[in-house]
Amino acid sequence: MRLLGHPQGERKMRTVRPLGGAILRSSASSSR
Repeated sequence: MRLLGHPQGERKMRTVRPLGGAILRSSASSSR
């Protein structure tokens, strides 16, 4: 999952899957 490591990829994923992006963002915040 390189999209998670790259902000640009995250933006693309958010546009394609807003739900998936929100979950990934929440997971990343919890991991930090």
